[in-house]
Amino acid sequence: INAEYGKHQVLFTLDKVHEKNCRTLDCDSSYNNLVSGSTDGCIRVWDINKSLEYNDTDHLHMLHSWGDVHKQQTFVRPLTSGVVSTYGVTEIRVTPNGHYSCGSDGRLVFRPMVV
Repeated sequence: INAEYGKHQVLFTLDKVHEKNCRTLDCDSSYNNLVSGSTDGCIRVWDINKSLEYNDTDHLHMLHSWGDVHKQQTFVRPLTSGVVSTYGVTEIRVTPNGHYSCGSDGRLVFRPMVV
């Protein structure tokens, strides 16, 4: 993430930021906070600038974590040989006032951005 127009560079490569697969993420318009959602139903808010200030590219500083925001659902695809897909949070969108998330439980959830 680089706020300069037209420039792209890798700032972080992180493992195990969620218990299960990270399914979706979005940044606020100032690129200060990153919000991630996982197939386990968890949503986390990360402070990008704090990590950059401390030159800590191995860790993102977590501001908030909410577990089980969207109940995890498991689906078996009928025309395959038993392929199973599990989803919790399927999409996140950050707005100036907070973030919206939706999931396989069919709910749309809004949480105010608290920093």
